[in-house]
Amino acid sequence: MSMFQSPPGRGHGDQSSSSSQPNGASSSLARRVRSQSAVDASLKNPARERFHVFDAYTGKQYSVNVKPDESIDNIKKLLVSHGHCPIPATQQIFLLENGSKVESFKRLNAFSENFERKERIFLFDRKLLNADIHRNPPPVTLPNLSPTSVPEPPMQVNTSNLSPLEAALTVYQQKFLYHVDVVVSYRETFTTRKKLCKICFGEYERQLCALTAVTKNLEQDVKSLDKAHREFYSYYNEVSASHQSLLEGFSADLERLRSVPVNPALQQPGVPPRKFLIEYVQEHRFRTWKDDLEKKHTNLSNKVEVSRRVLADILDAVDEEIKSKVEVNAPLLMGKLDEISEAVGKVEKTFEFVNASYREVVEKVEDLRSEKSGASGSASWRMCDTFQENFDLHEKSIEQLRALDESTIDIILFFFKAKESVAQQLLLKLNKTAELQSRAMTVHKDLKLFEEALPKEKADFLPLLYIRNLPTSCTETVKEVVRRKKWKVFFTKLVEEAHEHIRVTLNDELLLRKKFHRQFGTRYY
Repeated sequence: MSMFQSPPGRGHGDQSSSSSQPNGASSSLARRVRSQSAVDASLKNPARERFHVFDAYTGKQYSVNVKPDESIDNIKKLLVSHGHCPIPATQQIFLLENGSKVESFKRLNAFSENFERKERIFLFDRKLLNADIHRNPPPVTLPNLSPTSVPEPPMQVNTSNLSPLEAALTVYQQKFLYHVDVVVSYRETFTTRKKLCKICFGEYERQLCALTAVTKNLEQDVKSLDKAHREFYSYYNEVSASHQSLLEGFSADLERLRSVPVNPALQQPGVPPRKFLIEYVQEHRFRTWKDDLEKKHTNLSNKVEVSRRVLADILDAVDEEIKSKVEVNAPLLMGKLDEISEAVGKVEKTFEFVNASYREVVEKVEDLRSEKSGASGSASWRMCDTFQENFDLHEKSIEQLRALDESTIDIILFFFKAKESVAQQLLLKLNKTAELQSRAMTVHKDLKLFEEALPKEKADFLPLLYIRNLPTSCTETVKEVVRRKKWKVFFTKLVEEAHEHIRVTLNDELLLRKKFHRQFGTRYY
């Protein structure tokens, strides 16, 4: 029996009343299934977040939706596939604001602490970081900077069928409406230009941050290289000092071998006896070996010294790059931004004034038409004087807006020239950085070669070390031989005593057995 069927024995009414329960249960079950499916889907597909990266050359922002555990390599591909970034994924380099490089094999959540500190990521072109490639900054595309297009003055209305006062007010209404349209045109233009200036200022500020990130990245790389080089140089100095001592004392070591006699304990039977240790050494061969080692040692020492001087020059150049001041016009740009904000405020006030005059004249025209009487005509004619004053003020304000229109064009040009200037400085900085990075990479490669050559040199110097330590080794060998001979005599005597003791014990045992046999016979066996 199904769990949604009613039990037997119930009436028709019971069945109808119970038929609502299965539907409710099935709907609740369906809701639970849907909610569980939603949970499973959320676990399989975690919520995506908006990821922002900034082009270091233009300051533009690129955004894509990514998972929290998205790999950096996939993000680079997404930037290209979405059409945001013109740089191929393999040529993209991400740098954090603190100068650290964002490796492609890592995932986005590995940099959560950096994002919590609101550090931005800047995008660079790997080709532009090559010291052999010098490129011009990307062209700056200027917007349409033509003067604001104001509407044409309207055709004069036909006032032949109107009273003189109504005709005059209608003319003012038409003029004021035209003024409103003109001011609206300026307001839209000024507002658009203000937004554009804000965007330019933001991109300019990001370009400056990208400059700082490049310098910090260079400083980190060179400092880590300097640390590794210092550690190697300290170890190399110790090894080089010992090798230099062996080279300088080689002749004295040979002369010492001429004066050290060979101990008779070291003489081998069947071999002609040798008087001095020098007879055990092939002097000519060792002298040739020493000359070759001296050349190799001098060559390696000179290379290490040259590498150390090159690294010192690189460090000085990096310090100069850090101390060099980038031409920053941020305060001046802020002032220009305030100017264009004032222009927007000016056009807003002008719009309010012109719009208020237009509404006032519209109200007067409507009042005049509704009254259809000239009782208050004198007052209305006096109002025309006020409207004429407002008209003159409108013309002066619009003339000021025309002047502000030209000044806002100059402000936008200033912003774009500042962007172009910082882009040029960025490329100059990148070229200098790429050159220093290339030199640092050469030092790094030399350091690896030195680290590989030093163990080989230590192995090559072992024969000279053998020459120096030969007298001491012979003395120790003689002591060991004498000690072993003494122990040999001692152990020989000890073994002979043991053999004698065993022989006496066996003889005593045989005598006792024979005595027992003579006395008791063999019955006890």
